[in-house]
Amino acid sequence: MRVAILVLSGKLEWLISRDDPATIESGDGWGVINPFVPEYIVDPQHTIIPFEPDHTILKTSYICLAVPEKTTSEEIINFYPSFLQHLRVNTRQPEAPIDLMAIDIKDIDAISSPKFTHAHIDQRFRWLKNTVGTAASIQTVAMALGMRNAPPPPVYAILILDAIAASHTDPRQTILYCAFAIEILAASTIEDAFKVILDSNSTDNRFRVIETASPPGGTSPSDPVFRQLMEAARRQYRVYLHQLPLYVMGRSLLLDDEILYQQALSLQQTRNAIAHHGEPDETKNNLLGLDREGASDALTIARGVFKWFGAEDYFIFLDKP
Repeated sequence: MRVAILVLSGKLEWLISRDDPATIESGDGWGVINPFVPEYIVDPQHTIIPFEPDHTILKTSYICLAVPEKTTSEEIINFYPSFLQHLRVNTRQPEAPIDLMAIDIKDIDAISSPKFTHAHIDQRFRWLKNTVGTAASIQTVAMALGMRNAPPPPVYAILILDAIAASHTDPRQTILYCAFAIEILAASTIEDAFKVILDSNSTDNRFRVIETASPPGGTSPSDPVFRQLMEAARRQYRVYLHQLPLYVMGRSLLLDDEILYQQALSLQQTRNAIAHHGEPDETKNNLLGLDREGASDALTIARGVFKWFGAEDYFIFLDKP
């Protein structure tokens, strides 16, 4: 059988169970090898962190795959960006690496049984729930591997992970990523909802659907009011949070939660100030600060707006016990 060792550009955090098998298949002859299979512990710097007797948190700079016989490194090079991006989003692990340093392919006779190891548990040691919750299991790695040829994850999901990853080192980046993520989330959610309305041939008199000419010589349904609102939203961010969702979804963030609505506008205004002037005007009290508190505020606002749009599953706060 053939195996491929993917050497990552950073550390991937795993949660491994004593009962995990040597391999888990992802389909089409591909599978993920347990990082405790001894011959594939290729990283002398891998870290075993105390957690509990039947589970271990492990940090490695590699992923080992069971692959079809004719697999080449070029094939892996073609799909690994999608695989690692799906893995990062599926686990919600902000620091998960998304690039490779090397690929080693070899043929072996068989895969041996994993040698589960756990570190001594110090009772003073306490894990944050979300740290454990974002660790990759062999199952989630196999799921991401099975998605290697699927469409990429939503851009707003990637941006939120980028925002969290930057929150302790670059508050400016966190604010920018959060603002962009909200805008992209709002636009894509509203457009998807309206597409469902068009595809269903809805007779709801709230909408102004008409048949417009489309090449070659046919017609297609369109709503000029919706299109005008979308154009307005690209110039005025607040339209994404009030008029557009009110027209399409029958609800508005302004009407449902005016405080969060005003906070989202402050986040966007801070983003604009950074983009146009490099930093916010300190005389304007409604803007976020370019410090860790401002980054935390940006993440809190983003999480609230994500929840309102029904996308909270893409968002994990790392500072909650």
